[in-house]
Amino acid sequence: GNFNSDDLSVVYEELSKAKRKKFGIYATPRDLCFHVVQNQIKNAAEKNLKNLAFVDPCCGSGSFLDQAVKAVERELFPLG
Repeated sequence: GNFNSDDLSVVYEELSKAKRKKFGIYATPRDLCFHVVQNQIKNAAEKNLKNLAFVDPCCGSGSFLDQAVKAVERELFPLG
């Protein structure tokens, strides 16, 4: 099936707070990922999406990368 970054978020949420702290596991809220990426894509779209690259050095659940791909898709293929 298709991978969804929300799948790993569910696993994260099921870990106890003590285990998250012990292993240094932190998650960025989905809404924050969306707004950060949307802002950056908007700025990039004004220049050129053709040469756009993404990096998520922490790449926990892939939420930022997932949101980046979706944002570019929305920018290139608007529904309206």
